[in-house]
Parts: sequence; C-alpha cells; structure tokens
Amino acid sequence: MEAISAVSSVLSIVDIIIRSSNAINQLISNWKRVPIELVALGNEINDSETVLIQASQIIRCFKTGSDTVQNYTVSYVSAIERQLEQAMPIWNELEATLQKFAADDNAATIKISKHKKYRWMKNRGKLEELRTALKDKRHNITELLVSSSA
Repeated sequence: MEAISAVSSVLSIVDIIIRSSNAINQLISNWKRVPIELVALGNEINDSETVLIQASQIIRCFKTGSDTVQNYTVSYVSAIERQLEQAMPIWNELEATLQKFAADDNAATIKISKHKKYRWMKNRGKLEELRTALKDKRHNITELLVSSSA
C-alpha cells in the first residue's frame, strides 16, 4: 500500500513539474514576443487611424452640406458617427499607451527595456482587449464605408 502511495506522490510531483515547466515556457515565449506585439499594436493603430480619418471626413462633409456626400442619408451618417464616437476613446488610449512603450526605445532594432517588457506583460490582457475592440470598430466603419460605395 505504501508503494502505491509513493508512486502516486511521485506522479503528482511530476505533474506539477510539467505544468510549471509549461507555464515558464509560455512566459518566456510571451516575453520574447513583446516587441512583435508592440509592432502589431502600432500597425492596428495606424490602420484604424486611416479609417477613422475617412469616417470623420464624411461626417464633416455631410454636416457642411458638401456635394460629395449628397447621396448619404442621415441614418447612414449617424451610424458612422456612432461607430466613430465609440472607436476614438479606444484609439486614443492605445495610441497613448504605445507612445509610452515606444519612447526612448530603438524602433529600428525593436529593442525594449526589461522594465517596459514587464509593464507590457502586466497590461497585456487589457491591451489585447482594447486592440480587439478597436479592430472590431475599424471593421464596422469599413463595412459602412464600403456599403455606401456599392
């Protein structure tokens, strides 16, 4: 009976070691991916900025009575405006965050200080949620812009 207990204890310890090892490997992998994730966030911010500018130009032209948006309906422009109002705070927060991480680091070599990597890892979940929310808003606005030209 003691042999079974000893084997069970050893298996439990091995299981804990394996799970710990996997968690450490995941942490190391995430640590190494921080520069790549920062570049991806920067790309999302830039892509979204382009779409947000287009949307704001349509709204401005519509409100000033420009002939270029003559065929747009009030409900269409209101839908774009709602999406833009929801996207701008997300974009602003991500842009400010990216500036904090990018400042003083060499973007050409994508080297980031350990302190900034640690801060990124600590805020990674929230930043990913915001990035996804911004991407969704960008897709919604793009769909509205494309539907107007169809």
